[in-house]
Amino acid sequence: MTIKTVGIIGAGTMGNGIAQACAVAGIDALMLDVNPVALDKGVATISGSLDRLLKKEKITAEQKAAAMSHVKTTSTMADLATCDYVIEAATENEGLKVKILKDLDALLPAHDPIATLATLVEQLRTEEIDFLEGGTEVHEFAGATFDRPAPRGAAWAASLAVAMRPQLFGLGAAPLALAGLMPRSVFRSEPEDPIPALLGSAVATAARWGQDDLETLHRGLEYGQECLAGRYASSHAPAAWTLLLGLGPLTRADLARGLKVTPRTASQIALALEQAGLIAPPTQERPLQPVMPRR
Repeated sequence: MTIKTVGIIGAGTMGNGIAQACAVAGIDALMLDVNPVALDKGVATISGSLDRLLKKEKITAEQKAAAMSHVKTTSTMADLATCDYVIEAATENEGLKVKILKDLDALLPAHDPIATLATLVEQLRTEEIDFLEGGTEVHEFAGATFDRPAPRGAAWAASLAVAMRPQLFGLGAAPLALAGLMPRSVFRSEPEDPIPALLGSAVATAARWGQDDLETLHRGLEYGQECLAGRYASSHAPAAWTLLLGLGPLTRADLARGLKVTPRTASQIALALEQAGLIAPPTQERPLQPVMPRR
C-alpha cells in the first residue's frame, strides 16, 4: 500500500509534530481540529520548526517550501475520507477519543474488507451463535417462555448489521445493500471451510449477481427505448418502464404512487406499455409484469 495522504486528528504538539514529519517526507498531511485557532497555531509551529532547521542549514529554503506545501488543514471530519492513513492525536480525553474512533470507523474504508468482515462475523458468532445457527432464541421471564425468532432467516440479522457498515467494502459513505450476502454456513458451530474463504466466495458470487443485474438493467433500458421510439405513448411510459425493470411487477396503484400520478394516468401508462410489448397483458389479479426478449 502506498501512503500519499495522512490525516492527523489534533493540531497540538503531537499532531503538528506528526504532520511535520509527514510533510518533510513528501507526504500530504491533513491536520484536523475543531478549533481554527489551533490549526493556525499548528501550521505556525511547523513553519517555525522548519525555520530553525533552515537556520542550522539542515534543510534548504526550497525544502522548507516543499514541506509546507504538503501541510493542509480542515475542521471537517468527512475530509479525512480521502486519506490513506489517519492518526489520532487528540486531547487525552477517553470519551472524546472513543467518539473520534467510532466516527472514523464509520467513515474510512477498509483496505482488507474480507478480513474486516470476518472479524465482525467472529464477533457475531461469539455473541449470537445459538440465535444465528438455530434461528430462534429462548427467553424465560416470570415463569413464561418466549421465543425470539431470527427475522427472515438466520443470516439476515447479521447481513443487515453489515449493510449498516458500507465502509467494509471500501465505499465510504455510499449505501450498500448486503442483506442475503452472508451464507448461513458462516454461522455454523463448525464451519466446513475457514470463514474468510466462505466470505470471499459469497462476495464473489454477489459481485457476479450484481454484474448480471446491471447488464440486464442496461439491456432492458435500451430495449424499452427501442420499443417506445416513434410511438405515441404516455410521457410517463419511459419512467414507468424503468420502475418495472428495477423493482419488478407492480400494480397500477403502485405505479401511480411511484410516479405520483392519478390512477387514470397509471392505467394509460399500462396500456401504452402493453401496446409496446413491454408488459404482459395485465388483469385485475395480475400486476404489471415486465417482458424482456430472450437473449
